[in-house]
Amino acid sequence: MLYGLALCQPLLITGIKLPSGEAAAEAPFLLFGDSIVVAAALAGAAAGLAATALSATLTSFVFMQPIGAFAASATEAGHLAIFIA
Repeated sequence: MLYGLALCQPLLITGIKLPSGEAAAEAPFLLFGDSIVVAAALAGAAAGLAATALSATLTSFVFMQPIGAFAASATEAGHLAIFIA
């Protein structure tokens, strides 16, 4: 049950940020960190790592250029690596 919550939080954050368009693209990781902390606090480290992986995947695919692809510029790849670390 708690793992489901941990995995639903990044999906919920994506759904909240998606309508904001350009504003979400300027700060793609905003709010994802909070959901990771909550997932780890409620369900443990493994759920926090799963939420981190899902958040990074969603951010890369939905909010980073080019939208809808997993390719990223060197700068965005650096930002993504820092987020994961």
